[in-house]
Amino acid sequence: AGVLMSWATVSAAIASRLSTLPDVGRVHIGDRHLRDEARVRDLMASPVDGERDRFRGWRIARVSAEEEWLTTLHALARERYVLRGLQGLTDRSGSERSFQELIDAVLEQFRPLAQAALGGALIVSAGRTGEIGYTSFGDFGCHGVEITLEVEELLTVTTPSFGAPPHRSSAATARDSYGDVAAQLAYYLSGVADSGQVHEERPWARTEAELVALFTVPADSGPDGRQTMRAWRVYRSGDEEERGLGNRIEAGARWKLNCQWSWVDALDSYSAFQDHIDAARIVFRGLMNLGNADNPTLAESSPLQVREFGARDVGGVLCHFADCEIAVEEVCHAV
Repeated sequence: AGVLMSWATVSAAIASRLSTLPDVGRVHIGDRHLRDEARVRDLMASPVDGERDRFRGWRIARVSAEEEWLTTLHALARERYVLRGLQGLTDRSGSERSFQELIDAVLEQFRPLAQAALGGALIVSAGRTGEIGYTSFGDFGCHGVEITLEVEELLTVTTPSFGAPPHRSSAATARDSYGDVAAQLAYYLSGVADSGQVHEERPWARTEAELVALFTVPADSGPDGRQTMRAWRVYRSGDEEERGLGNRIEAGARWKLNCQWSWVDALDSYSAFQDHIDAARIVFRGLMNLGNADNPTLAESSPLQVREFGARDVGGVLCHFADCEIAVEEVCHAV
């Protein structure tokens, strides 16, 4: 057991094995969003079957990251990585057949790694494909496929260094209010470097000016002159209660912690965003108890789960997006 391997280390190990295949094309770590045709061709251009006017390539992306505690000292992390393969569509040269054969070669390449080590992590399933079909990349028509690998890793739990969290406003035997729990979660998120603006609710912006005020960080402007968007939104998405012994009530709630950052390929924002989410995971993995002297029963019932890594359009700004979730439990008393 040890510290979580960085997503980049796992991705690099996958890329290294993928790159050993002949004619596999260009292999990139992280997703890209390009609109310029010349940059698209530069990213994926690779001679395939002797033709230089076609392209073939792969992008390796982490799409989810979940955890569970095994003991107070150890946790098990499960992450899904997707290999997104593309090849230029050219009927005259039988590109469908060559792409299908390439998929078979990739699946064979990772099949021996089921239940085998990949650096410090473990691939626990051989590759699984989604739909093999047609897509586009920039203005290019392509064959496309997504191959999913599941990776597990045993981690050591470390307690983060924080000061005392905010005190609650509720009565001693009552359940914490929405605002109390939101403030606790936001407090710990705010201690993660580059967290940007942390909102204890789901604010909605109707104008660009409102969007800038809610989600951007004025001190960190992007290369195009626009302010960089960095923000978290903390809100409760579900709740249930169960009566225990006597007048005890066992309450459980699901909380969403959604993060979004401006997507700037030129600054490799993909890597920075992935690292930021991992830093937040480390904090909540080590907390366990969210309470304080006012309410010692408030606790996490699971570490931070990243249900999805993706992209969102926020007011015309393309952003990285992480849909994170945490379960919070509490014991209170019926009146």
